[in-house]
Amino acid sequence: MLPFVDERMRPVAASVEATWEAVHAAMTSPPSRRTERYARLVGARDGRPFAVAEADPPHRLVLVGEHRFSRYSLVFTVDELDPPTRFSGLSNFKQIFSNDAIISTTESVYHTLRVAMNG
Repeated sequence: MLPFVDERMRPVAASVEATWEAVHAAMTSPPSRRTERYARLVGARDGRPFAVAEADPPHRLVLVGEHRFSRYSLVFTVDELDPPTRFSGLSNFKQIFSNDAIISTTESVYHTLRVAMNG
């Protein structure tokens, strides 16, 4: 198991299903050119920063990644609250060199989720 780094939780004004679709699409869509360049630069496995390790729609998505400098996992959960939906992300990683980009990943996904949900 990788060391715990960060956990963030945010309410989302959307259904569990809509939230899941947006998170899943954001994290499994083809990487941008910028992301592809970064992945090549750091030697990410298979040229992608993340791979899906587990998916339990519409509640849980586990991603894993590895490159020359670290190994990491991201666990995204979507839970129904009364009334909003709760989106949370848990970051775990073992770094070889300093790399704090993973800590903000949940916030980046949340921002992408907000943009996707608002059209």
